Amino acid sequence: MRLSEIMSGPVVTILPTAAAAEARKAMKQARIRHLVVMGRARQILGVVCAHDLRGTEPGSTVGDAMSAPAVTLPPGADVQEAAKLMRRRDIGSVAVVEGGRLAGIVTTSDLLGLLGKGALHVQPTPKKWTLPKRGPTHRPARRRS
Repeated sequence: MRLSEIMSGPVVTILPTAAAAEARKAMKQARIRHLVVMGRARQILGVVCAHDLRGTEPGSTVGDAMSAPAVTLPPGADVQEAAKLMRRRDIGSVAVVEGGRLAGIVTTSDLLGLLGKGALHVQPTPKKWTLPKRGPTHRPARRRS
């Protein structure tokens, strides 16, 4: 399964100069936990999540709290690749970028929802076997003449 099939969009973005309180308010209104931080030239600078904003000072900005640089993947990337990347880097979201533009976002909630639906079935590794008296380990008996 590809990220394009499960990504959320349009993505709510915020400027790095915005106040941390403004980011919390935007998250609460949109009922989300991640905002992509975009520069004025529409480049992706980082991601800020609700956890990053906890305990911030009253005068702090999003730029002070965000995680940068943002981790990105193309829409054609495999869901398992995203899950491994998120686990390895200990992050809660991956920005989906296509052609240099923000196309969507995939969060741990999206991956858990997919798993809950049973969309990812882990296939057991098949056992290797050979037929009796055949295969690379079989040495045929010599014939008597």
